Amino acid sequence: MQTISVSTLEYEIDVAALLLRRLRRTRGGAEIAVVPAEDRRTARVQLRSEAEREALCEALAALLLQDAAHFEIARIVNEMPLTLAEKQRVLPEAVKAAHKAAEERAGAAAVPIDCERVQQMLSAHFEGNDNLNLEGFLRFRMREELGAFELYALSAAEEIMLQTEYLELMRVLSVLVRLQQPRIREVSLILHADGSCTITDDTDARIECEGCGAAAGNELVNLLVALAPARIVVYDLSCGRCAELSQVLLQVFEDRVSFFR
Repeated sequence: MQTISVSTLEYEIDVAALLLRRLRRTRGGAEIAVVPAEDRRTARVQLRSEAEREALCEALAALLLQDAAHFEIARIVNEMPLTLAEKQRVLPEAVKAAHKAAEERAGAAAVPIDCERVQQMLSAHFEGNDNLNLEGFLRFRMREELGAFELYALSAAEEIMLQTEYLELMRVLSVLVRLQQPRIREVSLILHADGSCTITDDTDARIECEGCGAAAGNELVNLLVALAPARIVVYDLSCGRCAELSQVLLQVFEDRVSFFR
């Protein structure tokens, strides 16, 4: 029999309760005895066999890669030169990415996290040690995983910054549209089911566009701003494929645009 102590000095968690929840989701883990300490930051685990130690390592790997990840990613995000509002937007996206990677077990995740590798490191740790400090193990033994957490936070921050810049661009374009004098009376925009679109004006000029995705959609909006029509009539035959473009048109042109679906 082996008695293992699992503790944290920094994380605001009930170690025993969290560990029990993870053990119940692990094969052979429901029978393992877990005793909480008075401060709830330490739990003592009594193991009766090698199989129970393997189950504990599996549960602890999930706890470290998903539950403790919250605190580590929050620490990483808090050190970023962002406003409080931006940090509040970045954190849940980074945590979501970490959870997805842990659950997929390095399957199709953009930055893989190897759960089995963490389990093996925990098993090796317990061969010569009966104590585990969660944050210490994560920061000093799980450097690859910690690096992945940093990448998730950076990726989420970049995405938020791009969204912010995009919204600011849409706001500027909307102001420009309101200030400019119309150059032509009306433009018709037909959004086709294959993702392409056709622009015609009241002089029967015709422009064919191959797509209305993010990049092509931006070019289309810029073109419409340059044309400066008094009215834009959109015939949406895209079956929802151009929903994002439709939202952008509403943001930029507001009451100058009308939709027919």
